[in-house]
Amino acid sequence: MTFTKILSLPVLALRKVVNACSPRAENDQASRSGGRHQVAKYPREKGSISGWTSISNISTSQNSYLTEDKSLHTAGMRLRNFDVVYIGDTGTNRGLGVFASHNLSKGHRIIIEKPAISCVHFKQHKTVAAEWQKLPVSKQQELVSRFRKLKGVPVGRRVALDKKQIKCLESFIGDYGFSDPNRGRAHVFSLTSHINHACRSCANAQHWTDGIEGNHMTVKLIKDVRAGDEIFVHYNRPKLGFGCALCPADNAVDRLTAFTNSSRRKIYGQGTDSSAQLRHRYSFAESNNLSVTTLVNTAA
Repeated sequence: MTFTKILSLPVLALRKVVNACSPRAENDQASRSGGRHQVAKYPREKGSISGWTSISNISTSQNSYLTEDKSLHTAGMRLRNFDVVYIGDTGTNRGLGVFASHNLSKGHRIIIEKPAISCVHFKQHKTVAAEWQKLPVSKQQELVSRFRKLKGVPVGRRVALDKKQIKCLESFIGDYGFSDPNRGRAHVFSLTSHINHACRSCANAQHWTDGIEGNHMTVKLIKDVRAGDEIFVHYNRPKLGFGCALCPADNAVDRLTAFTNSSRRKIYGQGTDSSAQLRHRYSFAESNNLSVTTLVNTAA
């Protein structure tokens, strides 16, 4: 039928032609013939003119919802470090710990950070004092403010360190250091080094250090956590000198260790670090085949 003939039709006939060409008519015809049409998947919305209006509105509504949900999900997965966790007092002999500031889902990489300080830390060759003096003053100040262990270490790139201050730095690396996959260097991280240990069953996160240059630390949740929950990782060491922070039997061992360390501090005049802050000293000693006694004595 030509366009001229269509215009010459009466209004009623013209309406029938338009309706016959609409998607709704095609859908009705497909339904009567036993076929299926995509419009039939969605109910017609009240007030819509045709099936296309209905499907368009519904699709737009669904797509906007999915897009928003995906956007929020993606944004949430991008949030990490101090946007989703914070350092706080555990109220136990563990001292400080890392806590979730939001409800977070399993699989969320809550921490991706580069080392605050790195050094060679073997019994025969330790470079932490030299590495400390290479740090910008702002980074030194940041570390001193976050780690009580460094309270007596002077800030400044040209400040000479005495033997006591050097031993304090070496003890600090022993307490908080993570070795890289090649076990050649020790790294201290602003956030991760405050995370406490738990057994594999109780740990709600896992951690690893990149072997490539930069040695970034990643901490990924393996369980859902709620706001205010403490983050725990397994240190992956067979002998730590302390137990799981959450298991009752291991807590008793930790309490005894805390009492022993407290007594030792009173006798030898050690600093105010809690027993939990000795965790990396033992783990790093194990990873580098160092004497635990030697590392403990460096803190005196």
